[in-house]
Amino acid sequence: MSGRNGELPAYEICECHDLLVIKGIIEDSPAQRNFTFLDVGAGKYTWGRSVSEYLNQEFGGKGLTFRVIGVRGEQNPETTIIEDGCVTRFELGAFKIEEISSEFTKCELTLKDEVDGAWASWTMRHLQDSVGTLKQIVELLRPGKGMLSFDGFVYALEGDDLSPSSLVKNIFPYISELLQDTGNEFLAFPVLQTDNYHFILKRKSSEPCKIPFSYERRETIIEIPSHSSEGIIVFKRQTPRPDVYKMTLDDFNSLNFNMVKLAKTENFYYFYNHQGDRRILCFPDTAPSGSLSILKWIIDKGFWKISNE
Repeated sequence: MSGRNGELPAYEICECHDLLVIKGIIEDSPAQRNFTFLDVGAGKYTWGRSVSEYLNQEFGGKGLTFRVIGVRGEQNPETTIIEDGCVTRFELGAFKIEEISSEFTKCELTLKDEVDGAWASWTMRHLQDSVGTLKQIVELLRPGKGMLSFDGFVYALEGDDLSPSSLVKNIFPYISELLQDTGNEFLAFPVLQTDNYHFILKRKSSEPCKIPFSYERRETIIEIPSHSSEGIIVFKRQTPRPDVYKMTLDDFNSLNFNMVKLAKTENFYYFYNHQGDRRILCFPDTAPSGSLSILKWIIDKGFWKISNE
C-alpha cells in the first residue's frame, strides 16, 4: 500500500505498516516519555492525523507525550499546531524541505537528535538535492534508535551517463552505497514489479552524518517520470565506492528466516520465501555478526508474516 506523500494514512515502506513500526519504537523504549514522529512531504497531512488518532487510542493516559510533525513544500503558508490529547500535531506548509534543519529552527522546533521515526514517501525524488536533504534528516534522528523510512531518488556522480534510463538504473546501487557511506545500519528493499526501491536507515550514534561527496553542478533532466523536473545534482565522490555487504543465505538462516531459494542477478542477491512472493536485499554496515538489527527487529516484531514451515 506504499503511497504518495500525504495521500494515505500509512506508507508501508518495506512492507512494514507505519503504526506497527511506531508501536515497536515506543515499546522498545519503556523509560522514554516523549516521542517525535516526522512526515517529510506531508501533502494533505493524512498520515499525521492517522498517527495522532492511533497514539491517543493506544497510548493515551499512559503518561506519554508525542509530537507528530508534517511538513510540505506546497505554497500553503499556513502553519497549524493542534493539541490533541497526548499528541501535539504540527502541520507546516510552504516548508523548504531542502533546508529542513534551518526551517525547523525558524519554527522554534528543536529536533536535532530527537526524532524517533521519520517517513519520506514519494518526496525525495521531487527534490534537486536529495542527498543533502537525507543528511539533514539523519542528523535529526535520535542516536542509537531513530529510524528513517524512505523510497528511492536519483543522483549522479561525475562522469556518469545522464540518460534517464541510466540514472534510474543507478538508483538502487547508488543509494545503497550512499547509506553505507553514512556508517549507519540499513535495509534495502526492491518493490516488486516496479522500478521503485525502499530503504530503512537506523541512526547509529550522535556523530554527524558524513557523506564523502562534493557538489559539482546542477543538470536539468526533465524526462524521468515521477522525479524532479527542475534537475539533479552531480556530485564528485571523494572516496572510492564502498564494497557494500550483501547478505547471504547463511545470514538469513541465522535469523531463523527460512528461505528456500537464492538467486543472483546483476550482482544483487534476491531471496524468495516459500510463497515465492517476496524478494529482499539487505546491506548492513559491517560483517554479518551483530549488524542485522533492522531485519531481525522487523522479523521479531512480526511486521512480515512469513512461513517458517
